[in-house]
Amino acid sequence: MPTSDPQQPTQAQPPKCWCLFDHPLTEEARALVKRQLDYARNVQDPQGMLIHLIRLTGDCPARRSQATILDTRSADEPSGDGGEGVAR
Repeated sequence: MPTSDPQQPTQAQPPKCWCLFDHPLTEEARALVKRQLDYARNVQDPQGMLIHLIRLTGDCPARRSQATILDTRSADEPSGDGGEGVAR
């Protein structure tokens, strides 16, 4: 029985963060973490602020693999400008 690597998402399965402090991978999840950070600021909770800042800014393998998938998809799509596309 083959095992799947949690760092390598498949087409059917979106990437999942396995870090100690889970990083948001969608815009909705980022908005939730931002609201949680605002709450931690309002109640003057420095540990909560630190954790939510780590969640927003920390390096995450799932985020890197998601960016690679998005870059690959955008490279495969036609640019719509009738030419070779925009240089990156």
